[in-house]
Amino acid sequence: ALVPNPRIAIWVVLCVVLSIVNTLGYMYFWDVTISGVSTIYVLICVGLAVDYAAHIAHMFKESTGTARERAINAVDRIGVCTFNAVLSTLLAVVVVGLSESYVFRIFFKVLFLVVVIAGAHGLWLLPAILSLVGGSKQSLESYSAGEAPAADKASRIAAEDA
Repeated sequence: ALVPNPRIAIWVVLCVVLSIVNTLGYMYFWDVTISGVSTIYVLICVGLAVDYAAHIAHMFKESTGTARERAINAVDRIGVCTFNAVLSTLLAVVVVGLSESYVFRIFFKVLFLVVVIAGAHGLWLLPAILSLVGGSKQSLESYSAGEAPAADKASRIAAEDA
């Protein structure tokens, strides 16, 4: 499992769902009807939405510190690579947008929307959410140095007050 932490996985799923719902909403305004062609492209785009969010979430899971520090570290470590993936996919899709074929025009519109929306959700929304609710994680060095985890400190303080 790429993101085995349920607290993080829930937010990844939310970002993916929001990306697809937003894409479907913008498809309406871009005169893309729900057809066999557009549905197949939307299903393909779920993979892109997962890709952008999962990379950030995985780096967040591997990082240590407060939730804010972990989110910043995740964007520092993998954000540039994720942005390059968004940009390179966008450049490849723009070329297809020049086509006169219906299938290619729909492909362009759907992929353009999902790359921009899912990229924004993966690079900005997910780190912002995780910085607020992602939780802290101490490094192994902290444990070996004799520092108690925050939960142990809190329970010790509560026991002393009682």
